[in-house]
Amino acid sequence: MSPGTSTGRYELVIFDLDGTLLDTSPGIVHCFNVVADHLGRPRLTTAAARSLIGGPLLANLINAFSLDAATAAQAVEVYRQEYARSGVRLLHEYPGTRDLLGRLRRAGYATAVATLKRDDLAKTILREQGMAADFDLIAGVDARDTLGKDDLLRLVLSSLSVKAQRAVLVGDSDHDARGAAEVGVGFIGLTAPYGFSPASYNCPGLRLDGTAGSAQDIFALITGDSSAT
Repeated sequence: MSPGTSTGRYELVIFDLDGTLLDTSPGIVHCFNVVADHLGRPRLTTAAARSLIGGPLLANLINAFSLDAATAAQAVEVYRQEYARSGVRLLHEYPGTRDLLGRLRRAGYATAVATLKRDDLAKTILREQGMAADFDLIAGVDARDTLGKDDLLRLVLSSLSVKAQRAVLVGDSDHDARGAAEVGVGFIGLTAPYGFSPASYNCPGLRLDGTAGSAQDIFALITGDSSAT
């Protein structure tokens, strides 16, 4: 695969998926409820379930329901079976996202996705939303959840032959910020819709390019075109 043709600061823009490209919270909350019912545990509040969005699924289930490793592994299977059955379609597109991707592509940027969602599910979602063709690469975790955000970012950079200093990650969680800091890519933190504050991205080595509350803000930060806002 070839990198982008942009001559600006960045040639590659990498997006998180959950809470960044798409509001997948309805499907995620639903699947956490299915897991709770399966385990015979109280359902999480919507706020508690939303707070887990973007994190590693296995760790989230262990922490949310105080599970041992074996039970957690079973819970992951319950979650993913339900997500594949119905959760993948319980989502909403954020305003301006599709236009943002088109504008970046026309401006010569390569685009990719690095998500802690399982690889096949991420690709299914983006394909069904008609967005898969907007990306040079879509990278999600393996079935055993052995990849972290930093691993996925390195995979994207290697696959597209782009140096870290020429790439930026757009994300909405501290998992995204830590991954960006570990790999050395730039980072744009989203303040909407879940209300993460700049303090959430305060980790050593992070190249924080700014925070954005809309697709227009993201485009302006990437391109340096203040008129875009």
